[in-house]
Amino acid sequence: MSLFLSCSLLALVLIVTLRFLFQSRKFRNLPPGPNALPIIGNLNLVEQPIHRFFQRVSQKYGKIISLWFGSRLVVVVSSPAAYQECFTKHDVALANRVRSLSGKYIFYDCTTVGSCSHGEHWRNLRRITSLDVLSTQRVHSFSGIRSDETKRLINRLARNSSVDYARVEITSMFSDLTYNNIMRMISGKRFYGEETDMKNVEEAREFRDCVSEMLKLMGLSNKGDYLPFLRWFDFQNVEKRLKNISNRYDTILNKILDENRNSKDRENSMIDHLLKLQETQPEYYTDQIIKGLALAMLFGGTDSSTGTLEWAMSNLLNQPEVLEKAREELKRVVGEDRLLNESDLPKLPYLRKIILETLRLYPPAPILIPHVSSEDITVGGYNIPKDSIVIVNGWAMQRDPEHWKDATSFKPERFDEEGEEKKLVAFGLGRRACPGEPMAMQSVSYTVGLLIQCFDWKRVNDEKLDMTENNWITLSSSLSSITTSIMGVSSLMLLFSYFLLSLLFIVFTLKFLLGSRRLRNLPPGPTPLPIIGNLNLLEQPIHRFFQRTSKHYGKIISLWFGSRLAVVISSHSAFQECFTKHDLALANRLPSLSGKYIFYNNTTVGSCSHGDHWRNLRRITALDVLSTQRVHSFSGIRSDETRRLIHRLARESRQGFARVEITSMFNDLTYNNVMRMISGKRFYGEETDMKNAEEAREFRETVAEMLQLMGLANKADYLPFLRWFDFQNVEKRLKSISKRYDAILNKIIDENRSNRDNRENSMIDHLLKLQETQPQYYTDQIIKGLALAMLFGGTDSSTGTLEWSLSNLLNKPEVLEKAREELKRVVGEDRLLNESDLPRLPYLRKIILETLRLYPPAPVLIPHVTSEDISVEGFNVPRDTAVIINGWAMQRDPEMWDEATCFKPERFDVEGEDKKLVAFGMGRRACPGEAMAMQSVSYTLGLLIQCFDWKRVSEEKLDMRENNWITLSRLIPLQAMCKTRPLYAKLSSN
Repeated sequence: MSLFLSCSLLALVLIVTLRFLFQSRKFRNLPPGPNALPIIGNLNLVEQPIHRFFQRVSQKYGKIISLWFGSRLVVVVSSPAAYQECFTKHDVALANRVRSLSGKYIFYDCTTVGSCSHGEHWRNLRRITSLDVLSTQRVHSFSGIRSDETKRLINRLARNSSVDYARVEITSMFSDLTYNNIMRMISGKRFYGEETDMKNVEEAREFRDCVSEMLKLMGLSNKGDYLPFLRWFDFQNVEKRLKNISNRYDTILNKILDENRNSKDRENSMIDHLLKLQETQPEYYTDQIIKGLALAMLFGGTDSSTGTLEWAMSNLLNQPEVLEKAREELKRVVGEDRLLNESDLPKLPYLRKIILETLRLYPPAPILIPHVSSEDITVGGYNIPKDSIVIVNGWAMQRDPEHWKDATSFKPERFDEEGEEKKLVAFGLGRRACPGEPMAMQSVSYTVGLLIQCFDWKRVNDEKLDMTENNWITLSSSLSSITTSIMGVSSLMLLFSYFLLSLLFIVFTLKFLLGSRRLRNLPPGPTPLPIIGNLNLLEQPIHRFFQRTSKHYGKIISLWFGSRLAVVISSHSAFQECFTKHDLALANRLPSLSGKYIFYNNTTVGSCSHGDHWRNLRRITALDVLSTQRVHSFSGIRSDETRRLIHRLARESRQGFARVEITSMFNDLTYNNVMRMISGKRFYGEETDMKNAEEAREFRETVAEMLQLMGLANKADYLPFLRWFDFQNVEKRLKSISKRYDAILNKIIDENRSNRDNRENSMIDHLLKLQETQPQYYTDQIIKGLALAMLFGGTDSSTGTLEWSLSNLLNKPEVLEKAREELKRVVGEDRLLNESDLPRLPYLRKIILETLRLYPPAPVLIPHVTSEDISVEGFNVPRDTAVIINGWAMQRDPEMWDEATCFKPERFDVEGEDKKLVAFGMGRRACPGEAMAMQSVSYTLGLLIQCFDWKRVSEEKLDMRENNWITLSRLIPLQAMCKTRPLYAKLSSN
């Protein structure tokens, strides 16, 4: 059967190749571009941000270029003349859209006004949009909403800054403003910020989560859109996630429609207006059309407006003379005895020029929504065949020095010249241009105008703001011609490549059949597919997927990750057998691409396999890094950082209960704790020890990107041939980030080495001192590796445990009160808790243990690899098998724990219960930082209980869902109401 499948695949490949060669005549005289690889085309070259990648390629090949995304031809236009030609002469031919997986599920099978192709359906949608949604009359009717939402923002900022300058995080406020603006226009309701119109807070949260997930999925670079065979595997579970989210948001929109339909008091919202028209013209105003228009408004008018506001204010902060000039205009036109109104905007030309210049340099969509040619056309003398994708790089055109003087500078005055405005492409051109331009300009100009009129603004420090953009669908503050290639070398390469793919398939099949004898009596599991094994079944979060599979097949299961066998264990007895009887055989680690680049070619203490090198690292860790004496020597750092947190919370809550976003505070605390132990410096929060703020920011950004890359599910670790293509640019990004952080660590080591006379008690100082006498054991690379192990082993895990602990206490106030009574009894109320008190606080320890049981920092322990054939509970586990422990499932197993999913610290009153925990592992590869982690988390939580009263933001219990991440963190960052207790107020005043 496998041989038959291989031959069938080879035949299919030959047919596709021959078809491709016969069609090659239509691909003559294409625009120039880089040579394409077989199958994937130029997808291997694509980098983020995509608009900068297109600009770089255009600088080499010209302003009209060809790229191949799989077998799909893409023409990228960066020339204003070609752009004009496309959307005047060829406007109808380019009125179609690209069909995509996100369009299929999110935009009702590509039937919304922005996603559907040209035709009768689109004309009906465009008519409704122009007459019933975004007409001048309808836009004006929403002016009260825009005014109310903007003034809410102004009031919120005024509360924070009524006394003096206050540091504000403005991006989230702009986001709340624009989403509430649009959702009130659509449905009449506010879903964002502190004052939602939803009686059920959970309903508003579900809406926000849904929108966030949809944006995340829309922003994914889905190669399955260009390489359809990848959809068979759905490596990133994109299609499953899209199906799920489409059901969720469709339910929400149906509910909103039903509420508006059943309401006797109809408002002026878009949905109310369209439902009224539905009564007389049901064929034109169906529910699906109304929901599609709601989605188009939501995604077309929110992130784009947020980004424009953000960039506009950033530019004004960097150019205070422009800010002052705008303020003078406002004084002259509006005066100082009233606030700006929308009716004033036509009399404020300089304010408009600020917005236009922002849109020029930072267009909301740097790449306009792609068009598809419905017939063969010619642009700039080049052929563009039918079904080609045409992409306009608006970002590059609006920074083209041939068309704009001083092109990269922010100069609103350039629009003093008549006709300059017509050169902008931010809203598109022709019949598919954005219909929301007037409303967007109105809303953004009004908000920026009020912000200038009502407040003085300055940067947080003297340095100019970093204007680097994000890699996102909206711009946020983040040789030979192709014809020769396709018809010559590439056609032969294509045939050869397909042959290799089929040969690879046959080799894998034969290898599997010949090796099957040693694979007898494996644990049960789902049937694998050829080549990919069970990778197509994987879902996030991975620990819940493993748990579901174990319920079906048993507590020891087999899965195939490509050709790599993985055995997943959710049985406590099997776990004990593995790390007692087979501890040495399971002491190796799984090599990975992230380990190669981030962890110095898998040579750090957590990533290297068992041997002399690991024994040396473990000895250094046990004696020189995490010994009892060294952990105790860092107690001053832990005390100082925790008390900084306490002081920060106390400042915000002295007058009464204050709402605090506690997750980011825990994050700053744990990272500063660990980085001070490593290097003696603080890199996080407002008071860093870095003279250069840019240096601290670079460190934080590097760490964040490293964590992101470590959290990626990289299928190339199990399907090595995928590394030839590097679809997600993972390897390129890993190479880049490894150089960045290595440079940072080298700088820290050099600074410590040069500062020999004033050495602190940091880990690096201590190891450098040992390096002087034993250089062979304490090399720079070993020191950097230990620093990385400390950083990634002791930060997110501690943040998560603190976050989950406090969440559990907020949901169980009786447990919180019992812990406070213990603190009163042991510590008293005339001093603060010290670390030395912790051994006499058993109930506090039980709270931490119960949190670790329900929410272990690593729900799936770091995989082990067998160095020889072993047997576990009667099943064979061959050599080179990945053995994965699902600690999360074991610690919620009802056969092992009474009321397994309930938070009950009292369960640890029973002697020996804590030995059933697996959060820190077992055997020689167990986590060596357990003692320090328990010390740090217990001390911080104890002080938070002792110094503050806590309660939930609302009456409803906290949402305890977890995020999809390598460490178990909350899906929704923790917010709580906090009030300083009299005890701390009295002690701090003394």
